[in-house]
Amino acid sequence: MNGPPSFSPSSYPSTFGRVRQAALRRTSGPATILISVTVNGEPHALVEPTTLAALIEALGHAPNAVATAINGQFVPRDERAQRPLQGGDAVTVFQAIVGG
Repeated sequence: MNGPPSFSPSSYPSTFGRVRQAALRRTSGPATILISVTVNGEPHALVEPTTLAALIEALGHAPNAVATAINGQFVPRDERAQRPLQGGDAVTVFQAIVGG
């Protein structure tokens, strides 16, 4: 195969669900570029560019109720809107547990 793989919305199974649909709704114009990321081990197709904050919203999580990491690196809440996701990123979304 020569060059990068081509992606189209129909090349991803419906299991990508509402995240894929929400990301696709935000696009305008003919050039839609999809990237593949994993979220808690599950594959998701997202429109590039998508920020971590947009992904959290599309997943239906309250931003203040979850902690996040990309590729094993913690991402603070106030940095999510400035953190674009890239193809191949492994995103972890979890509820932080506080206590002793």
